[in-house]
Amino acid sequence: MLAFLNAPFINFNGYVGSSPAVEFFGFGITYYALIIVSGMVLAIIIFSFLLKRFGLNPDDSLDYAIWVLPMAVLGSRLYFFVFPYSDVLSDWSTFWDFRDGGLGIYGGVILGYLTVHIVAHFKMHNVVRITDYIAPGLLLAQSIGRWGNFINQEAYGNLITDPAWQWFPAAVKIGSDYYQATFFYESFFTLIGFIITFILITRWKNYKRGFNLAFYGVYYGIVRLFVEGLRTDSLFLWIRWGGAAFNTGIKISQLVSWIAISLGVIRFILIYTGWDKKFDAWYYKVFGMGKYIDKRVGRAKLNSKELAEEAQSIKEQVGEKDRLYTEALKKAQYALLNEEDIINRAEQFNKDIAKTQKDKETLNSEI
Repeated sequence: MLAFLNAPFINFNGYVGSSPAVEFFGFGITYYALIIVSGMVLAIIIFSFLLKRFGLNPDDSLDYAIWVLPMAVLGSRLYFFVFPYSDVLSDWSTFWDFRDGGLGIYGGVILGYLTVHIVAHFKMHNVVRITDYIAPGLLLAQSIGRWGNFINQEAYGNLITDPAWQWFPAAVKIGSDYYQATFFYESFFTLIGFIITFILITRWKNYKRGFNLAFYGVYYGIVRLFVEGLRTDSLFLWIRWGGAAFNTGIKISQLVSWIAISLGVIRFILIYTGWDKKFDAWYYKVFGMGKYIDKRVGRAKLNSKELAEEAQSIKEQVGEKDRLYTEALKKAQYALLNEEDIINRAEQFNKDIAKTQKDKETLNSEI
């Protein structure tokens, strides 16, 4: 298709296994991977924009990406292997052969979500607020990523024999036959989901914290529930007992969709009854966020003070033009910037805690 662009060092019609790829000096990169990474990059950009818009450090988006994206890929891989196809059990010896394909988006969302909790803890961020900022970019990345399935000619639905429906986007041609273009259905609806969540969080004056998180669970759960019902290459829930394995016939992504919808509905109920404030207060208490923040601030202040004193001591011994003093001064200045950053994060988080506590007391008085 792109043969006219080929050069001695690049081949646009290469393959990695059975997946179409572009080859640089003989090394292939699948189009699927390029599409997935493009979606990830856009998701990070949108997340960074929302962090800045709502008064947080946009650079934190990269810190989240460094930890969350690898764990999301690992979760996607685990999901694919734990819940195999209806007639194929997983060969775990090939688990690390990522270039051979095999990812399940729900696994990435689940493990990525858990990782966001951990990173938010160390960043002293409200995790619900952070997931609200992540949701739009995640939906856009999912929308873009589904086109990787189009390139690989996978994730399609039932055979369409009626010529009246053999046209895109109702159907997609695989070989000489037409199938339901389920990859496109999901891509289209997740794109709509991106638009909705982005407008809600940036334009809705009465936006309530956690709304995008709840919306994602309900909206994407419904979309995937519908699309998965049409797909012919679904992953299934298996039960292993002794040395035998039994296919339950349950499409695992439909089961997870029902769970996601239920959790989303529960979050909506918590939001609109005000009980999410009680949950947040309990969460902060269980994980000792107050004590943790005080320790972080104290440690940062002590570190910057010690490095400043060390730099001053070196200056008195060797003079301010010596390289040792210059390096010590840089360390002290970096520690001071780090202290300021941690104090700002602590103040932001404590304001959130104070507001949550106030809302909780108001709710108790109303009850």
